Amino acid sequence: MKIAIASLALPKAGTLALTVAADGTFVPFGADVDARTGGLLSRAIAAGRFTGKAEETLTVLAPTGVEVGRIVLVGIGKPTEATPATAAGAAAAVVAGLLTSGETELAIAADGFDGLGVEPATFAAELAFGAVA
Repeated sequence: MKIAIASLALPKAGTLALTVAADGTFVPFGADVDARTGGLLSRAIAAGRFTGKAEETLTVLAPTGVEVGRIVLVGIGKPTEATPATAAGAAAAVVAGLLTSGETELAIAADGFDGLGVEPATFAAELAFGAVA
């Protein structure tokens, strides 16, 4: 699987993974993607059991308003309590959920939360590590 953690931009294909806090809030990039989908991501959270706890995932197939085939929301728990292991675990959860999907491309958005319990660069690096470990 081709995995990218790069500048914040919507990929043209594959899967986009977005981190979500324990209270269901998105980072700014995630909020923008939610707006582009007409609020589909927020509605998916409200309609199910997804709470944003660490390593919890919710997959939205064929989202409208974007070109990706799926968006995976992955919980990181309370941002202020995030550790490097939180990021690695989140990425590993996303990849584990995609292994049997046939997906060949994954972009993980590493936009940070205010008050993140770990430096944003470290969080992004651990996302990358968790995706390939």
